[in-house]
Amino acid sequence: MRLFALYYWPVLIILTAFSVLGALFGLFEYKRRQKANAPEAPRQRLQLRRRGA
Repeated sequence: MRLFALYYWPVLIILTAFSVLGALFGLFEYKRRQKANAPEAPRQRLQLRRRGA
């Protein structure tokens, strides 16, 4: 029981840090794949107005 009491906080902090890093990495990959799979929007051509004089 002493071993558990001795290393409880460091292990808890490390596991919390890994879970936060894993969540951030998962969010980053989700956004990256969502952007890669998105259909390309058709580009609108700029039409200049011609003045009739």
